[in-house]
Amino acid sequence: MRGRGGLTEPEMQSVTSKFKPFYATMLNLVRRGFTSRRYTGPVNSPSRTRRKQKTHHPQTETGQEAIYLRTLSERQTPVAIQLRDGELLHGWIEYFDDRMIRLTRENKPNLFIYKRQILTITEKVRRPAPRKEKDVVEGEQA
Repeated sequence: MRGRGGLTEPEMQSVTSKFKPFYATMLNLVRRGFTSRRYTGPVNSPSRTRRKQKTHHPQTETGQEAIYLRTLSERQTPVAIQLRDGELLHGWIEYFDDRMIRLTRENKPNLFIYKRQILTITEKVRRPAPRKEKDVVEGEQA
């Protein structure tokens, strides 16, 4: 008498003993009705096996640039601005917005400079006027 798959009982027992783990798995799948499903994608697809990692992008704007430029503008601090092409400009920042800076210069025309063209902005240190010898000598005698 033929059983499942067209095999006799002894043939079925020999097959099941050799391939018992595989056969048991397949038999369970058949019993559950999984044979009608079709294979639709890779078995070990990255989306199924790995968790999607959150990408952390560095913060591009900290808000410190506007604060720094505002203090330079309010104090009229002398600055040296070096452009990307190597040119060095001197003056003080009168106005700025998100794209440009207005540099006010003495005895020269004022300039509007795009921020993307600026390499560095350096504060010029205001040095106190040198003391005169006469003032020092008079101060010591008094």
